[in-house]
Amino acid sequence: MRVRELILALALSVIPASARAMYCGNTIIGAGDSKATVIQHCGPPTSFDYNWRPCRRWGPPVCLIEHWLYDRGPSEFMRLLTSTMGS
Repeated sequence: MRVRELILALALSVIPASARAMYCGNTIIGAGDSKATVIQHCGPPTSFDYNWRPCRRWGPPVCLIEHWLYDRGPSEFMRLLTSTMGS
């Protein structure tokens, strides 16, 4: 039974907590968090970009799409956060 528990613990340790979340210090930033929360816990992005795209057939005609890039250094992957306003 101990071997089975050890294998399960090792398998779970290599699976990321969520593909849609990132850590900033001890805080998990995930889908649905406001931009103010992200800046409060992660600081300003390394770079950002925005553009306008057509929205769905219902709602406003165009939506603002923002892309924030966080570069955490050479030992971590870069993270791209996307925010859609108006959809």
